[in-house]
Amino acid sequence: MLRFRSSFYGVLSLSALSRIYAVQGHVDVIKTSWKEVKKRMPVKRLGRPPFLSVNEVEDSDVFVIAEPPYLVDAEHSKYGRERYRIVVKKPEDREFGLRTLTLNTTTSNRLLEAFGEDEKLWIGRKIRIRKHAEYVLGKQRFVLYGEPYVDPQKPLEVEQ
Repeated sequence: MLRFRSSFYGVLSLSALSRIYAVQGHVDVIKTSWKEVKKRMPVKRLGRPPFLSVNEVEDSDVFVIAEPPYLVDAEHSKYGRERYRIVVKKPEDREFGLRTLTLNTTTSNRLLEAFGEDEKLWIGRKIRIRKHAEYVLGKQRFVLYGEPYVDPQKPLEVEQ
């Protein structure tokens, strides 16, 4: 319920679905339907995107980091260890959308070494995902490893 003070009508109470127009000292209230409200409201993502599945990845797929990495504490992690997570997207596939990737220790160390400690500098960087079959807790599973992606068409920068 919205309330506002008008010099002509005192205090008026309006629902959230009302538009207020003040023209030449007169206040007009026009009702708005939910359909119109839905059209005008920007849709925002709630929570994090779904996790990147092994089935969605081919070996050597390239992804772009869309958001800065964030740390998940050990009690909220799957295997009881602190892990970083990043939100990634496929640069050539707009329909793929955003996915969350939990970084294992190897991937985390590789990306940290390549991109640095400032998490804002990670946004827009490309990573290549490698898919390996390994034993995890006694079962053979595919494990995703990430590494910084260097475009083969661009010359490498040499530090002197």
